[in-house]
Order: sequence, then structure tokens, then C-alpha cells
Amino acid sequence: MTSQFRHLVIVYGEEKLLAYTIEDIYRTIVGDWIIVTDDPDYFSFYNDVVSPIHAKQLLGREFKHAIFDARHAFNLDAFAILSGTLAANSMLILLLPPKLEDWVDQDSLRWNEQPTAIKVPQFANHLMNNINNHQCNYPHFCQLIDLSNQYDRKQLTHFIHSYQERRDPQLMLDCNEQLSLLNRLKVSKNDIVLLTAKRGRGKSALAGMLANHYHCWITAPNRNAVATLMAFAPKPTSFYAPDELIVKLNNSASLPDWLIIDEAAMIPLPMLTKLLKYPCRILLTSTVEGYEGTGQGLLLKLFQQISDKRDIGYYQLKTPIRWECNDPLEIFVDRLTLTNCNKSIFSKEVHKYEVDIDQVTVSSLTQHQLTSSVKLLVNFFGLLKTAHYQTTLIDLRRLLDATNLKLYKADYQHQLIGTLVLIEEGGLDSDLVEAIIKGYRRPRGNLVAQSLVAHGGVRQAAILNSFRINRIAIDQHFRRQGIASKMINQLIQDSQSKNYDYLSVSFAYSKEILNFWIKRGFNIVHVGTHKDASSGSYALMAIYPLSEAGKSLCDGMTQRLSRNWYWLKNRLSLSLPIEVNNSQQLDEGDRQELQLFATTSYAYSASLSVLYRLANQIKQLNKPNITSIAPLLLAQFDHVLADHPIDKHIVKHDHLLGKKTLIKLLRQEVDQLLKIKELFNEQ
Repeated sequence: MTSQFRHLVIVYGEEKLLAYTIEDIYRTIVGDWIIVTDDPDYFSFYNDVVSPIHAKQLLGREFKHAIFDARHAFNLDAFAILSGTLAANSMLILLLPPKLEDWVDQDSLRWNEQPTAIKVPQFANHLMNNINNHQCNYPHFCQLIDLSNQYDRKQLTHFIHSYQERRDPQLMLDCNEQLSLLNRLKVSKNDIVLLTAKRGRGKSALAGMLANHYHCWITAPNRNAVATLMAFAPKPTSFYAPDELIVKLNNSASLPDWLIIDEAAMIPLPMLTKLLKYPCRILLTSTVEGYEGTGQGLLLKLFQQISDKRDIGYYQLKTPIRWECNDPLEIFVDRLTLTNCNKSIFSKEVHKYEVDIDQVTVSSLTQHQLTSSVKLLVNFFGLLKTAHYQTTLIDLRRLLDATNLKLYKADYQHQLIGTLVLIEEGGLDSDLVEAIIKGYRRPRGNLVAQSLVAHGGVRQAAILNSFRINRIAIDQHFRRQGIASKMINQLIQDSQSKNYDYLSVSFAYSKEILNFWIKRGFNIVHVGTHKDASSGSYALMAIYPLSEAGKSLCDGMTQRLSRNWYWLKNRLSLSLPIEVNNSQQLDEGDRQELQLFATTSYAYSASLSVLYRLANQIKQLNKPNITSIAPLLLAQFDHVLADHPIDKHIVKHDHLLGKKTLIKLLRQEVDQLLKIKELFNEQ
């Protein structure tokens, strides 16, 4: 039987010769092609090109051949997506720069917190090691071509001609696993079914088959994502966008037999939470790893909240139907993206291993040390993926080469059981910080430090030197034994010895996570006023002071939050351990903040509480000559007292519509109010 394995061809060389070679291959080999590139002009011979940032458009589609242009940027997410669209016996051509050691990867602008692109030596080594190993293991299905080498050019010509002449066998789809699982679903009693699989396993096809036996409503992140599902479903089968489906479910007298949610991990958690509350049977499909992050983790977090209310079943497809088992290209992509580096986390019981905490060793390591050991890299990234549902391939790229990154690991009996990822922040000059607080600049990086300036109104947060805790993960078999605390204590000790001012962390609110950081000595200094779209929770920021300057910053910010919490506590409906300061008289600090709001683009969200204090002062004075200046401010204040969300309220005053217009006019009102000394207890 002729092999139907997919082929990988890696080509690099001088630009003009490379362009000529690729066009020749395209015109020689018949089949539908897709090209992923940021440089469409380079492929003028072909019109169907897709930018890497739009590669998700390809989900659910299938192609015979593809070109992935990584000469200037290697978008690992897009590469994984593209490889998953290729059918059996297809060809993927990967274009690389001539000298990887000098490669300035433009993709680093997505994940490295710097204004310019950087060299990526660790990823370059990781990539070449995988290419060389793949070529040794699968010499007939992996070609590495240096166009400056005459022998390589002849080898490429020979390969292309032999590939062209080879009979293209029709892959006989083996759907036995899908059909078997379909029969199990038809007799199962589960209220909710989660179906996970790697790419190309037929999740969507199975969901479409189910729709042939029941009345089903379909939803997915977008309509393009369900092309395969709809091909297997009867016509017509109803598709609704997630928000549209929620409205439909709320207003329908009858519900479908099954609600099918395809690629569920890509739908925002708040929407998923709502959809899972409806009293019909629900099938969720999710790619367990790859371009959209660790779908297992996201859905596990959700299911932990509902497992006592609904009967949940977990199923997995393992046999590919788009290509053959043990396909070389899939093996290459899996190893490059570390796809198989963590086990399924869907199990009802997790065996716990007791540790002697004194025997747990915590140590820092460099990115070079991390990538020098394949086992260490696989285990390190695997822990991050298991513990954090939002971990994606961007995190892998960041882990390998991002600047200002610091790593720690915890070992027990020669086994990795804990990981800690930090990003260095702060040290910005005062002119840049001033531009940030005024809303004129928002440079890359310094996530927490900049947020505390722009939304917390504190300049020192970005001037002082700090570490932001980006990820911390403990092996699920060893949790709740003080390992994370030991890692953080080591971090505190090391950071103090190197004269850092504070540690910071930003996280989506949950009682458990908040208590963890409070017990570690962190202080809440900022609470976001909008829920995060993916987690459905408010974002909190906390810091741990390391120096006297850090302690002064921490004290100032906790006092500011204590005073602002007087107004925010009811609006956000969060139970937080924040002592409320009832002193709401305007002071000099308020005047300075109001001046910023009135005369610059200082964030409206940062100004909410001081605006409430100003409105409250006007109400208390109750003087017509002052109230007449502030109709919009007072209208907003009245809605706060009535417990209406301020940013959902549109003031219909003098035909004002929209939040931007409202804020602009509020700034003008505040500018006039600042001239009234009586408001600030001045004569």
C-alpha cells in the first residue's frame, strides 16, 4: 500500500532564488494551495493568501498543500493551525531565513514586552533540533533544502518530480471510533458531554453525525468554525452565534434535544456559564491543545462549578481521520509545540503524594538552561499548561526567548513539581511615566506597573523596579503542601538581595486565589472596574513590598483603595478584605487627580471615585451656582446612588449619546469646577 503520510519541506536561501523556486513548485504540483504569510507581494503568483494573525479563519477547512512563510516571523499558533488543515499525502513547505542564528523574529513583537523585535536563539535551536531529528527519523517525508547548495537543489527537483508522478491514493476514512462513540452518546444518560481530541480526529464530524439523530442547535466562536460539522449535519440545521443563542434559548417555548457547542474553549467563560444552565442535553467539543490554549483547563475550571448539579461525561477521540496514524508531520508539529507534554486532567480523583517540604529544592534557571534539556522544557511547559487554562503557544515563545524573564523551579527527589515565571518591570524614566499617566503613551510591557500608573494614578509604580509574577504552577499531585509558598519565599529573598522594590501579581478574582496571595503577604492595591471577557471575573492587582520605597508605594496605594472602596464596593459587589475609609472630603490629592482628569486623557476608570467625591461635595453644599455647572456629573452620581452601573448608563442630555462624548463633557465640567475654591475648603 502506498503511504499517505504528509510531507514537510523546509527551504531557505537568497530571496529571488527562493521566490522562483517556490513559484516553480506551485506550478508543478497540482492541488488546492493555501499560503500563510505577512508578505503577500512576495507570492504575486497566487491570490489566496492569509495573514498569520488571521489563521483562525482556516479552522474547519481542508487543503492539499500549503506554504508557511517564516522568513521574517514565525507565528507558532498559525503554523499549528495550518498543519491541522492538511489532508493525507499533502505537502507543507516551510520557508525559513538563511541564517537562524542572526534571525530577528518579527513575531516577537506579539509576545516580548519590548518596542522592537529581537533575536530568538532558544527557539531557533529548538526548531533546528526538531528539524534535524525529524529528518533523521523520517528521511522520506522531510526535506531540508539550502538553495545555495547545488546538491540540495537537485534533491529538491528530484523530490518534487517523484511526488508529482506518485499516484495520489484516496484516503479511506476510518470512522469506526466516531461511530462507536456516537452510539454511546445515544444511550448515555449524561446531561453534559465534553468531547476532546487533538486536531484532525473528527470531533466536528461526530457532532454533525449526532445532529442526524436529534433536533440540535449549533453554536461556535464563528460560523467558519463549523464548516466541517455542518457538512456532516442534516440540512437545515440551525446555527446561532453564542450571544444570539442565549437570546433564542431565553425566548423559546421549547428547547432542542441537544445543544452542540463546537470549539467550546474559544467561547468566553461567562457565555459558556450561561449556556450550560439551560435544561437540555449539551455536547461541547474542544481541541485539547494548540492554537487556542489548553482547552482542558478552561473547561475543567467551569465544570468544577457545576459538577454537583449536572451529570457530566468525558470522552476522547484518538484516531485521526484527516491523515494516517503516526503521521510524520503531526509528530513534528507536536514536538515543536510540546503538544503531548501533559496528561489529561479530566479525572475524578487525583492521587496526592506527601512531601517532606525540607527536601523540596527551589532554584532559579536561565532560558538557556531550560532549553538545554528537552525533558526539563517539556515538563516545565507541561506544568504551566495543566495549571493555567489560558496558556497558549505565545507562552511557549515567551518562555524560550522573552527578555526580562526570570524562571524558578521546584524539585523533589529529582522530579520537577513546581514552576514560577516572572517578568521584570519598572525603571521607566519620569517623562515617559508622565505621558503614561496623562493617557498619551502606552508603551509595550510593564503590564502591572503601567496599569498602576494609568488606572491607579501612582507614578512611582513604574519608576521603581519590580518583578511581576506571570505564572506559578504546582504539580496537581503535590499541591497544598507549602511548595508555592517556599518558591515565593525564595523569590522574595533573591529579589531583596538584588534591590528590587516590590513584587506584583495580577489575577482574575476568585476567593481561593485571593486568599492564596493574601496569605503570602501580598496587599490588594487595585481592583478593575470591568469584568474580563474570557474569565468573567474582575481583575485584581496585589503587591508585596521589598524595600522602603516599595513599602511607601504599597501604603499609599492601599490607603487610596481604602478611600475609593467607599464608592466602588457596592458597584462591583465583591467581598474583598479592604477596610473602608469613610473620609470623603476632597483633599489636595483629589484636586491634583481632578486636574489630571480635566486637562489630560487621564483614564476615566481611574477617576470614578474622585468624581464621586466631587459630586458628593457639590450635593452637600447644595448651591445653585455650583450645581448648574455640573449637570452631567450629578446625573452620573445619582445613578451610582441608585445602584445603576455608570458605564452602561447613557445620558440623554442635550442629545448626548455615547460614552466618549460623555467623558469629554465631564472633563469640561470638572475643569470649570476646579475654579471654585469653596469645593476644596479654600477661601
